[in-house]
Amino acid sequence: MLSFTKHHNYQRVIFQALSFVALVLFHQGASASIHKVNADEVKQITIDNKPSTVLVRPWQGKLRLGAAIIVGRSNANAQAAGVAGYLRTHLNQHGWATVSVTPTIGLYYPNFATAADEVSKAGKNQLSLDTTQATPKFDSDQLLEQQNFQHSQLTETINQLAEIVKPYPGKRMIIALDDSAAIVTQLLYQRKIPTPDTLVVINPYRAFEQEMVSGKEMLSVAQQLQILSMPILDLQSRDGHPISQEQAQERNMKNQIKPVRYYSQHQLDLNITTETGWQEALNYIRGFSRRTATY
Repeated sequence: MLSFTKHHNYQRVIFQALSFVALVLFHQGASASIHKVNADEVKQITIDNKPSTVLVRPWQGKLRLGAAIIVGRSNANAQAAGVAGYLRTHLNQHGWATVSVTPTIGLYYPNFATAADEVSKAGKNQLSLDTTQATPKFDSDQLLEQQNFQHSQLTETINQLAEIVKPYPGKRMIIALDDSAAIVTQLLYQRKIPTPDTLVVINPYRAFEQEMVSGKEMLSVAQQLQILSMPILDLQSRDGHPISQEQAQERNMKNQIKPVRYYSQHQLDLNITTETGWQEALNYIRGFSRRTATY
């Protein structure tokens, strides 16, 4: 009986070890499928006389609906992990070539709060924010200047994609995340970029909206989405930016005047920071884009 117990325990230890190794290999494989970038996927465009990376993945399979342009949050890059990277490598199996652009840079400002006698010291006259730092205060002119720069960069980027998406005829879809979603919404409202057949916004918000004064009141993201005429899918997660969560109800209410095929908002059940959340977002995008692709 004792030898049987020892043998059983030995088998259990071996099984647990093998299960752990298999789990590690699975996650490594999943991670590799998200992060791996083939050399032939990398394209370069020039923005403000500087090279900018665009990642292009063709269709996979017989279904060919068109091309999806993916714009991640500001400060990210074209091959960023997370939901943007997941969509880049998984929409291809569902009829969409993907074109991931390098988003515009985010809120990096001169540190105007630095004392005059500190400015001359190396590294002290610039501010680079990370997630552990409180956001400093800037006046409306500084914020507006940064916003105008971001809008100009993203306008130039998207307007250069015509030749890149040309090999993938069909519908055009833009998927934009976080603060970039608000920028894309405003550029479409101002007609500065080509109108897509479908727009997907994920956790959209405009940073420092109340602090910016430009001489006339800027329409909110909800109001701009209401005016846009293309089909819009609005995805909101519980772990999205607090501003996007706060404004989700306004976005939904403003757009209830539209038929469901022209505006649909979904609250994600799962966090957008998890792979299961990415899959949930993908499922919503697949369903909505398949419906609107026929309009």
